[in-house]
Amino acid sequence: MATYSVSVFAQGDSNESIVQAFSTGNAEKLFSFARKNVNIKTPSAEGAYSNYQAKEILKAFFDINTPSEFKILQRGNSGNANFTIGYLRCKNKTYKILYYTILDKDELIQEIRILDN
Repeated sequence: MATYSVSVFAQGDSNESIVQAFSTGNAEKLFSFARKNVNIKTPSAEGAYSNYQAKEILKAFFDINTPSEFKILQRGNSGNANFTIGYLRCKNKTYKILYYTILDKDELIQEIRILDN
């Protein structure tokens, strides 16, 4: 499987921390870089949630699916919006992850999609 980038954009500390949070299944850390309201899609939930609700949904996901690795496949941007696509390898399954961030003062997660691979 080839790894490539659609375009290059500045990768701040927040994006590196987001990747690390996915790799370790740390929902608390992940949602410290999220907007007040976040769109979430997981195998068991889909919708627009408050930061707190979205964090609880991801905690439950990570409790069932303990991550072992998060590998970035593609990154890109359009204006102040960035996207990252990767694979989250868990104990029993691998998921495709797509997350979108908006750059305001900081880069903040706007949407996370966890899809069956």
